Amino acid sequence: MLKKIKYVFQNVMILINILKEEKKSPFKTSIKQKMLGLGNGFQSEKVLMYGMDKKNIKSFISEHDRHRAKRINEKAFHVFDNKLITERVLSRFVTVPECYYIINNGKVVSSASGHQDSISFEELLVFIKQKGKLVLKPISGGSGTGVQVVTYERETDTYHTNKESHTSLGMFEFLKRLNNYLVQDFVYQGSYSSALFPESTNTIRVLTMIDPDTNEPFIAAAAQRIGNHKTKPIDNFGGGRGGISVRVDTETGQLASAVKIDTTGRKQAITHHPDTQAELVGRTVPNWDKIKSDLLMTISKNPYLKYVGWDIVVTDDGFTVIEINSFSGVSVFQVHQPLTHYDKRIKGFYRHHKVL
Repeated sequence: MLKKIKYVFQNVMILINILKEEKKSPFKTSIKQKMLGLGNGFQSEKVLMYGMDKKNIKSFISEHDRHRAKRINEKAFHVFDNKLITERVLSRFVTVPECYYIINNGKVVSSASGHQDSISFEELLVFIKQKGKLVLKPISGGSGTGVQVVTYERETDTYHTNKESHTSLGMFEFLKRLNNYLVQDFVYQGSYSSALFPESTNTIRVLTMIDPDTNEPFIAAAAQRIGNHKTKPIDNFGGGRGGISVRVDTETGQLASAVKIDTTGRKQAITHHPDTQAELVGRTVPNWDKIKSDLLMTISKNPYLKYVGWDIVVTDDGFTVIEINSFSGVSVFQVHQPLTHYDKRIKGFYRHHKVL
């Protein structure tokens, strides 16, 4: 009885969440599109983005399905949600950004060995000057929400955070307003990633699952996200945020097809970056085999990570994992084709975990 009540409650909360997101959509959809989308567990903008109709809509993983997948990693949710724990767990197996300080309740506390226990906000400003570029990231949360890339411009003695510029005093006040934030090393992408679009950090979202039949992990899908003048310095894709998604062939690492979302919310196939004209399709992700083997090894050593959306930055000497997600967004994959079409094991995985 309790399980049934919990099941009903979870579904009601998912529906409420979908309706909230529906109201935030920047794209106009018709009543017919709203009924088709919401009636099948999607925000109506996904009808536009995926090019769905009555015939193909059942092929796609809905937002309702995606939220139901949250329970797959329920027992390990703290590993995903707390970025400090994420760093501690993953750093034994893959490269992750170093975390220097935690901003919490008006204090700046060291999280790294070799640093004093705490410093003042004035000292943190000096540290930013010394480093030149750092990342301020909420301890919990995902999808890039709240993340700030802070840089110091020595020539003008100016600090920059995403879209804003600050004097020393302004930056001091900005830092003091933060709470439960990590101060992390900035990951400099390699020549491959910079060639895609140099003004944003261009990450690859890799989706991994553990096959319930063999108990072996596998790469389910991968997509290269690329920023543009609207999203810089990050690469957020979809939902009116701009950005570009490029499907990565999981066997070869080749960039197979690229799309952007136009002003009406519909996907548009492209081969070159619309801002720089850099060629996108046909490139190959460097060291793709090692990326795959290292991620799969990490899961083998941590089998409770059953369903992971990895955000990685390709560097000149390898790659860095900057975040993991417990119930990955799927738009970046499904804008190309239904997620279940990437690998025949995907549908079995979702069915095993009672998502489908």
